[in-house]
Amino acid sequence: MSRLRSTPPHPSTRSHRTTVLTAVGALAAGSVLAVAAPASAAPLVDGYLEVHADFDDDGPATCALTSGLEAHGGAVVSSAAPGSRSVSAQGVITDSADPADVTSVAAAASARTSATEVAGSLGRLVHVTTLSASVQAAQGPGSACAADALATSELSTKLVVSEPGWLTLEAVVPGALVLELSLSSTSATGGELGFHVSDLEATQRFTHFFGAGSYELDATFHLPVETPLPIGRPTSASATGRLTASFAPAGSATAPAAGAARRFVDLPTERGCTSDSVSPSLRGPTRKLARVVYRVDGRRAATVRRPRPGKVTVLRGLRDDRPVTLRATVTTRKGKVRNVARTYLACSS
Repeated sequence: MSRLRSTPPHPSTRSHRTTVLTAVGALAAGSVLAVAAPASAAPLVDGYLEVHADFDDDGPATCALTSGLEAHGGAVVSSAAPGSRSVSAQGVITDSADPADVTSVAAAASARTSATEVAGSLGRLVHVTTLSASVQAAQGPGSACAADALATSELSTKLVVSEPGWLTLEAVVPGALVLELSLSSTSATGGELGFHVSDLEATQRFTHFFGAGSYELDATFHLPVETPLPIGRPTSASATGRLTASFAPAGSATAPAAGAARRFVDLPTERGCTSDSVSPSLRGPTRKLARVVYRVDGRRAATVRRPRPGKVTVLRGLRDDRPVTLRATVTTRKGKVRNVARTYLACSS
């Protein structure tokens, strides 16, 4: 057996693969992972991406890469500037004991990562990678060299959030792609969350509550093609994977207010997490209104019978650990009814 890869071997992909979701340490269900927030002015997203085109063989010592080279590259990524890199490689693996046992191998990998900052925290990170690999053995499944081609992209980056909130990771892993993903605190006492996805058309989404601090995100996409191959199995594969990470502060609105009553009612951009309240206000030509009814999660919370511009209504007693939907129903003096609604994230897990 000869090892042609110049980087540490990747986990075996020959065994049956399944989708696995695990959480350990401080990121178990209902927990909050919090570390001291850094005070520097460095980018809030700061890391590195790598792409690799590797070849392998699991045959006897007489098998070797007789032409071609593997390819590797990298690029810095940050919220200050996106990073991207592409590599490709071709080679030939032969068996010196059998000159007819010749296998052509090829792999290519490209990746691009971009990120934004919002109000001192990660806004959104997008990592897109396209991988391809092929193995063409002259003797097909009868090749003694059992050659592999493997395309890989790796992302390792720091993420900073300046206040408690919700971090959502979404991974799209189609075709033959395999994803390894982990997110952990940069402190020595931090916990770790990890999951692996390898379904044919898989989208994995995970949302968790985090305290203010600095975290490390590591994501590796693999695309392997192997021999010997069962009859009918493809000898080449290509796929594009995508990983997004987005952060939203605790208690923030999930979307703009929606409804015709927006003309009269201003639903705030966030709920009060320390006061367990939300404070809508009136605006516009309120002289046309007979009354305004506020409902929280479908239950009547308050009624304003003398609407006037600037009137603020404080709705208290909100559940801290649940999202909240606030709806305002206005009734005009002519009897017309209009609504506006907005949903807010929970303030804790």
